[in-house]
Amino acid sequence: MRGSLDIIATELLRERKAYVLCHVLRNETDEEYTENIVVDGACMRTPEEDIKWAEEQAELEAVAAKGSKKAPPGKKK
Repeated sequence: MRGSLDIIATELLRERKAYVLCHVLRNETDEEYTENIVVDGACMRTPEEDIKWAEEQAELEAVAAKGSKKAPPGKKK
């Protein structure tokens, strides 16, 4: 089970050190399964970092909006 959590962390964060928090639960037949704990990223930022992050997100959204408004290709003459 530990190996699968390492794989999930590597897929999400590439080759960085990471901690994946999870609950280990049991179902009715006593089989163990995991449930990931989601942590909001805002709890890890300072107020200054939070302002910078919000500005970066606005820029990314603006770039994405420009990219999705491309005109359809015209007919060849």
